[in-house]
Amino acid sequence: MKINIPGGERLEIKHIVSDYNGTIALDGELVEGVADLIDELSKDIRFHVITADSFGSVERELHGIDCELFKIGPGEQDRAKETLSYLEKRIKIKEFDMFLERNSSGEMAISFFFQ
Repeated sequence: MKINIPGGERLEIKHIVSDYNGTIALDGELVEGVADLIDELSKDIRFHVITADSFGSVERELHGIDCELFKIGPGEQDRAKETLSYLEKRIKIKEFDMFLERNSSGEMAISFFFQ
């Protein structure tokens, strides 16, 4: 997916990385319409879901959806290390990638990671 930023660069997005619960799911259940959105985006972009799977439902909820799932282990420090390792090894971040998350107001937010 390519995005032209007025007065700026043209960005090519290759990966979207999203948290699961509280972002694309609520109380462990995928938000209505998200499955279709992921499948549509996955035609051009690799969609990755990173989660601790607190509700134990992520595999069932994402079954048949075109995305890559990465479950992180317990412990905040371990989670951060595992997530960074996943991003470095699996996605091979080079220039930038896009992250989907909820902001402090509870709205969906897109963040760009530049290296």
